[in-house]
Amino acid sequence: RGEDRNYPSIDDLFSDVTAPGLLAQPDFLHATVTGEIDYRDSGGNTTRGGFYRMSYGLWNDVTLNAYDFHRIGVEAMQFVPLTPGGTHVVSGRIGAAAVNSWGDGRVPFYFLAYVGGRDTVRSVAEYRYKDHDALWLSGEYKWSPKPFLSLSAFADIGQVSPDWHALRARDMQTAYGV
Repeated sequence: RGEDRNYPSIDDLFSDVTAPGLLAQPDFLHATVTGEIDYRDSGGNTTRGGFYRMSYGLWNDVTLNAYDFHRIGVEAMQFVPLTPGGTHVVSGRIGAAAVNSWGDGRVPFYFLAYVGGRDTVRSVAEYRYKDHDALWLSGEYKWSPKPFLSLSAFADIGQVSPDWHALRARDMQTAYGV
């Protein structure tokens, strides 16, 4: 508990029902298998190529037997140069994650799929939105007048939901920037 009476303690605002894993945090046996295809010309200042990743992970609660779950994640990025030498590049990105439990198991709130932050929807606070399923898309234009200088403009959208059927284009969180 904090000492500032102006801010309620987190366990006064949430319960184990509304935020599973808040009051009791188990130990997990965890394994994830990941496959990647990466044919970008560079990992940092990419001007052409693509990056594709798929992962599947299992978490087994070995202490409380209440939080067994699995996670599937996919991400695809493609970079297309508009000019020779990659001075002007457009790129697109799509990603999705699904976190689900079996039977009566639950997913701790800190392992839920999320939208927000540089990996999903930029200019939205990191991990801002969390739920069982997440989807995000991004488009970007990059201009590099010098090898050490680039300017980018981007637009991102994304959403979380309790299941895939609840995703709606009109409810997507949007972000854009330069």
